[in-house]
Amino acid sequence: MSRTPKKGLDYFPFDADFFIDHKIRILKARFGATGICLYLFLLCEIYRDKGYYLHFDSDCRYTVSDDLNLDAGKLREMLQFLLERGLFDKKRFQEDEILTSASIQKRYQEAVKTRGAKNPVAVDTAYWLLSPEETKPYIVFPGKYMDSSSENRFISSELSPKESKGKEIKQKERIGNAKSVEELEQAILERRIRGG
Repeated sequence: MSRTPKKGLDYFPFDADFFIDHKIRILKARFGATGICLYLFLLCEIYRDKGYYLHFDSDCRYTVSDDLNLDAGKLREMLQFLLERGLFDKKRFQEDEILTSASIQKRYQEAVKTRGAKNPVAVDTAYWLLSPEETKPYIVFPGKYMDSSSENRFISSELSPKESKGKEIKQKERIGNAKSVEELEQAILERRIRGG
């Protein structure tokens, strides 16, 4: 039996000019090495777990605070700074307690390029910030019927030429009607197991 597709990353690209970026220099000037450490820790958690976002609820706050030996007030102050400076998307955090950014998502989609060449990579539309023009064709969204040429390419390429038209339509509907990333991944996995 096939295993569940990996969501997160084992490693992520890191810009060589990270420490000369203006936002990072201000972070360091304001909070010292602790601010840099928090930001890098959060990036690692984002890329390791879901790949492009982190649900930063109260449980996550407590564990991060404990892992980095920060008091809750200092963590809150540094997080607010990261949000105000645009290192994380403020709106997404205020609405859903999600830490992400457009730059994180751009790096994520580049990092999953090889994975995406084999199988589409499903992302949650509620947390995806990139416009359709910025989103690579191997990134798919559950819950939307995928009939644009770039997304449909993956559905069509997975179907064997001998498959009946009815089965093809049924499979497309199942994938297109997936309500979550997990449902989409399961539908794609089932199709692969059946040899389609």
